[in-house]
Amino acid sequence: MGELSRLYIAGAIFFLFSCAEVRVDRENRDLGDSDPAANTETETGASDDTDSQVMSDTASDTGSAADSDADTDIDGDTDADTDTDTDTDTDADTDADADTDAEPDSETHDGEDTETGADPCGAALQNTGADFEQNDGGYVTTPSNGIWIWGQISGKVPADGHGKVWATGLEDAWYGNCDNAFLTSAEHNLSACAGKNLTLSFDIYYHYHYLENDGYRDGLLVELFDGTSWVQVPPNEGDWDTETINASNCGIVPYVNGKPGFAGKSAAWSRKSFTVSFDSYEHFQFRFVHGSDNGYPVYGSYVDNVQVAAQ
Repeated sequence: MGELSRLYIAGAIFFLFSCAEVRVDRENRDLGDSDPAANTETETGASDDTDSQVMSDTASDTGSAADSDADTDIDGDTDADTDTDTDTDTDADTDADADTDAEPDSETHDGEDTETGADPCGAALQNTGADFEQNDGGYVTTPSNGIWIWGQISGKVPADGHGKVWATGLEDAWYGNCDNAFLTSAEHNLSACAGKNLTLSFDIYYHYHYLENDGYRDGLLVELFDGTSWVQVPPNEGDWDTETINASNCGIVPYVNGKPGFAGKSAAWSRKSFTVSFDSYEHFQFRFVHGSDNGYPVYGSYVDNVQVAAQ
C-alpha cells in the first residue's frame, strides 16, 4: 500500500473517532438536560407531599374543630336544659306568686289585713262563741256554790232542741232565796275590732217568781265589760221584759235589785241580742247575773248558744 493510501485510511479513522466523540458528548449533554427535569419532578413530588401534609394537617385541625364544636354543642345542650328548667321554674313561681298576691289584694275590704286579705277582727271573734255541748265554754261562776250549773236539760223545762246549757237549776231544781250569782265569760282581747259595734247574742228560757200584787221579785240581767267597768244595756228588741226587779227584802240585797232584767216567765226559748260600741275591746267580757228575794223560788234561767259578732 502506498503512502497516500495509508494517509487516507488514517484520516478516515480519525474522522470516525471524532464523530463518535461528538455523539457521545451530545448524548451526555442530552442526559444532563434530562436531570433537571427529573430533579424538577422530584421537587414537585416533594411539594405535592408537602401539600398533602398541609391538607392532612388542615383536615386534622378541621376535625379537631368539629370535635370542639361537638363538645360545644353538648355543653350547649346542658346550658339549654339549665336555661329551660330555670326559666320554667322562675316563670311558674313568678306566675304563682303573682296570682297568689293579686287576688287577696284585689279583694281587700275595710278592716282586712292588706297583706293576706284576712279579717283580723273575725279571727279574734272565733273563740268567743259557745254552744256548751262539748264543754262549759270556760265560764266562771261566782259564788261557786252550785247556783249556776252546766249540764243537760231535763225535767219540766222544755228542751226544744237544746242539749247542754248553763242554768240556775237542772232536773227540776229550783233556785234559792236571796241568790246573788254571776256567770262570767272568759276574757277576750278583741282589740282588732276597735271602731266596730259588737253584738252579743244567746238563746234563753227563764221562769221567775211573779205575783200580780207583789211585782217582779227575781230575775236575770246581762252586763258587758267596757274595759273599766260593767255596763248594762237594753236588748236590741227593745225594753226588758220588766222595768225593774224588786229583790230588796233580803239581808244582803241582790245585785239585780232596782235594775231592769228578764223576769216573770218566758213563753218559750227565744233569741236575745245586745249591741255595744266601746272605745276598747282589749278586755272584752260579758256576764249573766241572777238574783232573787226571800220567797217563792222557781226554775230561774237557762242560757245556750252564745255568740259575739262585729258590725
